Amino acid sequence: MLTVRAVALATVAFFSAADARADAAPGQVVRDATEKIQAAIKQHHDQYVKDKSAFYTTVDQLVTPAFDVPYIAQITLGRAWRTATPDQRTRFQAAFKTTLIRAYSDALLENADSSSVDWLRDAVNGETASLRANVIRASGPPVTFAFELHKTGAGDWRAYDIAVEGVSLITNFRSQFAAQIKQGGLDALIARLEKGESI
Repeated sequence: MLTVRAVALATVAFFSAADARADAAPGQVVRDATEKIQAAIKQHHDQYVKDKSAFYTTVDQLVTPAFDVPYIAQITLGRAWRTATPDQRTRFQAAFKTTLIRAYSDALLENADSSSVDWLRDAVNGETASLRANVIRASGPPVTFAFELHKTGAGDWRAYDIAVEGVSLITNFRSQFAAQIKQGGLDALIARLEKGESI
């Protein structure tokens, strides 16, 4: 099973694209973002370790513009999204984003000094793009990952999925959420996320 923390290790490189230019190549946007987030963590690492809420806020400010959160929420819920009420959609999107941010943030702080990124290639196909790379770790084999991006209606590039060792984050969560919805319903799933319970 693909865990949030495993994905977080692979996403050390991609937590800032707030100033991404619409005319920039997707791969360059990610590479520029890598330098910014690594510099921020290096400069404020001790502060962030002592004050996780401050880091969560920082990551939220940097992550939200980089990812197509509404689209991610929609495709992650799958069929349940189509029958969800507007309130359920809003609550799920907010709770899921918060869950990911907190898990990503914790893993980023733990791995920031022990990981580096070896960019492999990026490929653009019209309105979609894929960026592939290896995360080189101080111990253990490299972790291969890929970001799937698309152009939004505003014309900027945003990520909507991450694959670690070929396993899709969206596919993984969609399977987990479908099972939980079948067992207890959508409201129960949303409540778990809002409470910060493990997924």
